[in-house]
Amino acid sequence: MSGRTLRRRVRRAAWMGGPMRLGCVLVVLSLASGLSGAAERQAPSAPAARVSADGRELLVMRSLETELVRVPVLERCGDPAVGQARIRNIEHHSGEVIVTYGKHCSASLSLKDMALECSGCD
Repeated sequence: MSGRTLRRRVRRAAWMGGPMRLGCVLVVLSLASGLSGAAERQAPSAPAARVSADGRELLVMRSLETELVRVPVLERCGDPAVGQARIRNIEHHSGEVIVTYGKHCSASLSLKDMALECSGCD
């Protein structure tokens, strides 16, 4: 629960029910925010992917690893026939990163085993 939502609920409780209700609401909200914070700390972070400076590689930080994994997308899939030889867009989908490069070329990277599948160009 964000701090803004918490402050809004505290103000509403103070306005509606006086100090007794405000005390009960504060206890419940503090317990709820403590439990949600514990759940957030235990959940592993999602993998992060970004494009390298030259635009030809994908840099992936997996959730349990501490170092970046370099995936040379254009070296493995080849330069596109049409468009610039650089990655234009990346999208995260359940366990995959979809990479668009050139004008209409795409590839997908499985985050589970880091397998790159070149889908080709339109």
